[in-house]
Amino acid sequence: DTPGERPGENEHYLLVAVQPDWHNARDLLGYYNALTSKFHPTPLLRFLMRAAADPGLPYYVCLDEMNLARPEYYLAPILSALETEDHLLDLGAPSASVETVSGEQLTNPFRLPLNVRITGTVNVDESTHTLSDKLLDRANVIELTDVDLAAFREQYREPLSEEAWGTIAQVHAIMARAGQAFGYRTIGEILRYLEQARGVLPPMQALDQQIKQKILPKLRGDDTP
Repeated sequence: DTPGERPGENEHYLLVAVQPDWHNARDLLGYYNALTSKFHPTPLLRFLMRAAADPGLPYYVCLDEMNLARPEYYLAPILSALETEDHLLDLGAPSASVETVSGEQLTNPFRLPLNVRITGTVNVDESTHTLSDKLLDRANVIELTDVDLAAFREQYREPLSEEAWGTIAQVHAIMARAGQAFGYRTIGEILRYLEQARGVLPPMQALDQQIKQKILPKLRGDDTP
């Protein structure tokens, strides 16, 4: 879907879910079909085209879990374009102008609009790739590790056992000292489990299960398979 088509959607923001099988720019930008002589653009390329037509306003892209695949592979043309004066992206089409499958005219190479800001989220676990020096040389990494438990508790409106919350806070402090602090997503999932277990399990028993399922697995040594 094109950003802005659904009611209430921010037409200046695009979230791109990176897939682990992305290997080149075709996955990010699209491809030229030599049989039909048409270009198949991705939502990202369509978003860049819209940004190029609206240079007075900023546009934002977020590559969600961008290191599920190797960013230096699928981002290669963008990284290269950022280092050139003209900021040109080679789309792999055989001519200077190519028609898209929806009838739009696309110039090739395509000029990367300067009003687009590209960000991404990164996970660090066994399912992801480390960020290469090539990427780190061209980007800034901001590590978000602080968790404000007091603010989270204040905003949480569902009934909650104070004993259970106190235990969560204690476990979080212990995990933080071990360098394995868990974030808001894990806390939210634990609390949802406690909600669903209400009337079925005592709160502390349900919390005990969640500590075993979501927190203790993070404590593993270097030699653990």
